[in-house]
Amino acid sequence: PGAVLARDYIATFKLLSLYDIDQCWLCADSARERGLDPATPWAVDVECLAPDALRARLHEFDVILRF
Repeated sequence: PGAVLARDYIATFKLLSLYDIDQCWLCADSARERGLDPATPWAVDVECLAPDALRARLHEFDVILRF
């Protein structure tokens, strides 16, 4: 982040577990559209899902936090 004069949010993401947020998903297609490899080791553990699978997972919850 410092190389591009951006704030380092990695430490903030690691605090998610304090709020009992233990499941994070990433749309694999959206990652590819942005030139990102879904197999990248992300700052937090994420499960890469196809769009239909992601929609199905999100439909199971009443509250959704998006970052």
